[in-house]
Amino acid sequence: MITDEDAKQLTNTLLNQYIQQTQPDEVLPNQIYRGVSAYSWKNQHKGACHRHKHMFNKYNAIPGYCFNCFKITIQPDNVIQLIKLMMIFNQIELRDDNTRKCFTECRDNIAGTYGGLIYCMDLQDALGLKDDIAEIVKAEISSDITVGLKRGCTEYNIAYPSYAQVEHGHTLMCYRQEWKPFEEMTDNEFQASGASGDNRATIPRGYTANDAKALLSWLMYAATIGDTSYLKLTDNQPLPPLSNIRRTAFSR
Repeated sequence: MITDEDAKQLTNTLLNQYIQQTQPDEVLPNQIYRGVSAYSWKNQHKGACHRHKHMFNKYNAIPGYCFNCFKITIQPDNVIQLIKLMMIFNQIELRDDNTRKCFTECRDNIAGTYGGLIYCMDLQDALGLKDDIAEIVKAEISSDITVGLKRGCTEYNIAYPSYAQVEHGHTLMCYRQEWKPFEEMTDNEFQASGASGDNRATIPRGYTANDAKALLSWLMYAATIGDTSYLKLTDNQPLPPLSNIRRTAFSR
């Protein structure tokens, strides 16, 4: 099992090694990725998820590519558990090296605080991997952490609730053919903008300055929402940045 002391040692090592690279007015990242880059997924569009979100935001249409996107969801209860999940994601060996990320939830219209996602390109893959991940989380962090399954992005699920229904007994929502013209329009818009993809095939293991900055933002976020578990990780008490304030207080 990963202990609180393990999480504390990693936190202080990263902050001591990299935090001097952070500028006072810098906007800190809040996500840490590992695994295959989204730009390298099979048959991926130019722009990847940025392209897909653009189509949805502009045309209120879910891209066809996103109908095969399923995510294993992990919901840590506090920032210590989030850091432990990051440690698991950094070391875990998955057959397809699935894209995975840990993050703090900073969107005002989305519930929740901390999260981890493992991306799968079909439902069967997600269902097969979910139980294995649940066992790892139970053994390494806590048996109380919820491990679930969702389809695509949360914004899609809010706009089209039937898209989100992946439970046994539900018929999966299918792509709407009237959305097809938006696909070509979106691709043309991305081509005209000159947007380019990420050339990296994978996000490698091993911690970086960017990871340390994200970790610092997690500690600040914890302080903002009243999650005092962050005090177990560092002797310093970071001030919460205004950009990470949540409308709902920490309640777990």
